[in-house]
Amino acid sequence: ATVSLLKAYPNLSAIFCAWGEALDGALTAISAAGSGVRLAGFGAEVNSFRAFDANNSNLISVAGERASVIGRAAVNVLCKAVLKAPVPSAFVVPTVVVDGSNYRARWTEMYPNLRAPWEGNQATATPTAS
Repeated sequence: ATVSLLKAYPNLSAIFCAWGEALDGALTAISAAGSGVRLAGFGAEVNSFRAFDANNSNLISVAGERASVIGRAAVNVLCKAVLKAPVPSAFVVPTVVVDGSNYRARWTEMYPNLRAPWEGNQATATPTAS
C-alpha cells in the first residue's frame, strides 16, 4: 500500500499508521524507495525500536501500550465480574509515546525482563535470565 501511495502522491510528506504491522511495512517501503516521508503511528514493537536505534530519520514517533498495565486492568475487571461487583463500562490505560530520544527507557518500561533488540545480535527480543 505504501509503494502505491508514494507513486500516487510524490509530494506526500507524512503517513500515520494505525497498527504495528502497517508501520513496519510503511517503514520498509519508504526506506527502500529512499523517500523522505515521515512516519508516526501506533505499535511500539521491536522493529520500531530497531529503527530508532539505527537513527532512521523517517520514523518520528510511535504510541505504545504497556501489556502489563492492560493485563492488570482486565484481570481486575474480571475479578469484579466474578464477585458480582459493579464493573466499569470502560477504563483508561495510559499510552506512552516512544521516539528517538526516549526509546531505550520506554523499552524497559514497556517490556520489562526482555532483552532489548539492540543488545547483542539476536534476531528478536528474548527474555533475560532472572
